[in-house]
Amino acid sequence: VLRLARLDLLAGDPQRAEARLESAAKAAPQAPALRSALADLQAARGDAKAALTSLQKAQELAPGDNLLLVREAQLRLGQGDTAGAVSA
Repeated sequence: VLRLARLDLLAGDPQRAEARLESAAKAAPQAPALRSALADLQAARGDAKAALTSLQKAQELAPGDNLLLVREAQLRLGQGDTAGAVSA
């Protein structure tokens, strides 16, 4: 699914990529990689709130993944939320 979503992005169809990832995340709710990829796509289209929600779900599924914390901090910094970035 991740590869297909990337192909959708390369083909210029981010909506299809997002729909594919959302569908896959519903079908496999315990897969943090899908939530993480969805967060990347949401952030790229400027929906920081949805991206943060997806990252937080990924963190719940993979609590030891420090990269997810770094990505959350970067997203929060990009939104001007320095306090949130520090606490991430």
